[in-house]
Amino acid sequence: MRILKRIKKLQDEGKLVDSEILVKLIKQELDKKPNAKYLLDGFPRNEENETVWKKIICDSAVVVALFYIKASNETMKKRIMGRSKTSWRSDDNEEAIEKRIKVFESQTLPMVEKYKKADLLISVDGEKTAKEVYDESIKLLKDKKVL
Repeated sequence: MRILKRIKKLQDEGKLVDSEILVKLIKQELDKKPNAKYLLDGFPRNEENETVWKKIICDSAVVVALFYIKASNETMKKRIMGRSKTSWRSDDNEEAIEKRIKVFESQTLPMVEKYKKADLLISVDGEKTAKEVYDESIKLLKDKKVL
């Protein structure tokens, strides 16, 4: 199965993309501009992502922070369902959202805690308006010297 079809199938089912595939795709992009700064959206989502990252990327990229926009499950559902009106994503539906939230709670929240303990977490209140979240995000990223 071609890689993009495989990724789409996993997304449609509300599942995470295989870490090996994901990290190899990220590495291809990192290799194009090795000295650039990157913000990886939704990565690492779990321990496996991080383990594979360390195996494939090694020391060729430095992780300076995990950026976390914290919002309630209700807010996330509402925003994703709003996005579904204009997105191409077939996984923007109630059933897939419920699955994604369960995966997030079981696999991603432990990563958030891990980065928090390592003092590498930048957390933003996602209950605010989009403009407020954006403004706070920029401020915190600048304070942490990420931007």
